[in-house]
Amino acid sequence: MSEKVSMLGVPNNTVDENGIRWRRTRCFMCHMNCGVWCGVDTKTGRLVEMRPNEEEGTVLCNRLGNKGEKAIKFHYHPKRINHCMKRVGEKGEDKWEEISWEQAIDEISTKLMALKEKYGAKTLFSSEGTYRSDHLWARTRFFNLFGNPGNVVDPGTICWCWNYSLNMAMVGWPVEAIMPVSPSYTGTIVNWGKRWSEAYAPEGPLWRTMRGRIEVNQDNPAQYINIDTTCIDGSATADIWLQPYPGTDCAISFAWLNVIFEEKLWDDKFVRYWSNAPFLVRKDTGKLVRLDEFNGGKHEDFLAINEISGQPVTWCSDENRYYEDCEVTPALQGTFKIKMADGSEVECWTAFDAIEDRFKDWTP
Repeated sequence: MSEKVSMLGVPNNTVDENGIRWRRTRCFMCHMNCGVWCGVDTKTGRLVEMRPNEEEGTVLCNRLGNKGEKAIKFHYHPKRINHCMKRVGEKGEDKWEEISWEQAIDEISTKLMALKEKYGAKTLFSSEGTYRSDHLWARTRFFNLFGNPGNVVDPGTICWCWNYSLNMAMVGWPVEAIMPVSPSYTGTIVNWGKRWSEAYAPEGPLWRTMRGRIEVNQDNPAQYINIDTTCIDGSATADIWLQPYPGTDCAISFAWLNVIFEEKLWDDKFVRYWSNAPFLVRKDTGKLVRLDEFNGGKHEDFLAINEISGQPVTWCSDENRYYEDCEVTPALQGTFKIKMADGSEVECWTAFDAIEDRFKDWTP
């Protein structure tokens, strides 16, 4: 076996002495999406090798092979279906012809509309065994348009969906998957109700994170807090093991939030520019102010106060920016009186202040 080549410090898009262009990317063979380097031969344009992203502690798993040879074989396999294929013989004869996307879409849509007219939208449903693709959003959107949004079946309701939903609500992207935590960039790791030693095998991000806590930072390993009602293997190696009574997890998180607010431990730039903390909340209803009630704008857009001018600014959710063409420093705290589209005046405060008020009594 050839000697392992380190990619630490290598700039993205580097061409090495063998004419291989190296680019940082991510693996999509499962929904962990580990960071990898892919090498493409500049002469042939073909993928020839894969290497782990050592900054994230990635280990190439058995799906990929030591140098990505399994994934490369999969990618270029002669029987891989890369085009629309239509059966031309009887079922079981294995006779197919290649057709265009346009023809495929036309024929499928015509048949689907005929079925819908005859049997109704409930005649069609979608089922997936587990999340091994990134198309759940597309299927959901399709069934919304088809007229039966409930006919999407998967095991996510008892599995990854809860984790995914929290990630999306907090930062708008599945952090646990696409950007697994790296022990080299963190001071504290919290493992909450998860047996990391049994999740995703030794090459998975959770295993790597816990091993790397000591291996990467031997002189100053990340503090490890384990929260579990029972003593799992991770509890024994934790700096702090919190053993709550079953069902009292929320009390812990509330108390942590209380301390964060009391001791001003939040990351100001993050909550100000990368969360909805500055958005205004009506004190009379407890709901976020939406632009349709403020100035007749879109229901999915929101309102904040520009700390620089003291004037309202409007947030465009579609493009993740403020509509106003000026410098905006959104106010993170404060109470404001806002005149609505119907002429009424309502008292509002920021979502940040509303959250602080919610947890002010939940002391440790």
